[in-house]
Amino acid sequence: MPLRSLLISEMPREESGSDTARKYAFQNDVSLYLFIKRFNNDENNYVFLFDFHDDLAVLDDIESPKGIDFYQIKSKDKNNWTLGSLIKKEKNATLSIIGKLYSNRIKFKEHVNSLNIVSNANFNIKLLDPKRNSLLLSKIKAIHLANGELVKIEKALKAELSVTDPSDFKNLTSFKVTTVSNKDSMTQLVGYLGELINSINPNSNVNSALAYRQISNEIKRKAEQKISDKSTSTFEEIIKIKGISKKEFLSFLTKAGLYKNTETEWAEIIQLLNNLFSFDEIKALKLEWKNLVAKEITLANNLTFIQLNKKISSLIEDKNTSGLNIKQIVDLIYSELEHNDIFEEFFVKAIIIKKLYE
Repeated sequence: MPLRSLLISEMPREESGSDTARKYAFQNDVSLYLFIKRFNNDENNYVFLFDFHDDLAVLDDIESPKGIDFYQIKSKDKNNWTLGSLIKKEKNATLSIIGKLYSNRIKFKEHVNSLNIVSNANFNIKLLDPKRNSLLLSKIKAIHLANGELVKIEKALKAELSVTDPSDFKNLTSFKVTTVSNKDSMTQLVGYLGELINSINPNSNVNSALAYRQISNEIKRKAEQKISDKSTSTFEEIIKIKGISKKEFLSFLTKAGLYKNTETEWAEIIQLLNNLFSFDEIKALKLEWKNLVAKEITLANNLTFIQLNKKISSLIEDKNTSGLNIKQIVDLIYSELEHNDIFEEFFVKAIIIKKLYE
């Protein structure tokens, strides 16, 4: 069966669609890092699918995909990965890490190009060459594992997935240690994006911090959307809901370069606010407006901030604001929010105005 058709017929049985803060921020940032690393090495219009069948799935082409790569992206605050931790099912989990990864091979058969486990932690696994230390390696191909380790993996896969011969696991799978930190991945990714932008065009005026914010927000949105919540019947709909192509990625970089600076935006915005807000209100809004771009970056992985933005966007979309001026709309949206001591009133109102302006 063609890969396009398989992606439709083999819908995910489980979807996390989660916005749990640091874990999923790391997962999304590693996905973006892999996107950047692939950019200069793949001329095809490849597509990254976020939280679809696995943490990340990559199609080799958006029009006529022939192959797909799967990634389990796992963060660890301490210790290393052992074979035992990779083949053991955690509490409430239906499959182990390796079992979940190999299940993609069962579903997508010969279309699977590779299976990958990516982590910030090292892998403490016995190798075929006893002189080599796995803890010193950034990439380990499963075919280089000691025979005893492979026997344990195949035994676990047979038990978990009821397969008779999972021996192809060793030819497909790699264990990779990423340079992306699970504690400060955002800062790193802004830097990696800056390097990519400079390599594409050394004279570019693209703001890498702004590009990161736009792209990471889109990745987060795609990862959180659930296929099961949509009426999905075509390959194109799957791409629209869960994917970002290389071509679309380039469009994000272009937008970041053309995006108006804060002062230019405010000069346009204040024309809408005059005569509606008081002098003191405009003064407070201007101060928060200047802070907003920086805060949108520093708070990109803050769960409360993420939920606030989602709620504001939802209210703007759902509320009937016909006939209301911008102050009435801002006050209406603000009155519907659950307020706390984390964000100041005019910071929240600046977010509302920015979303209305966009």
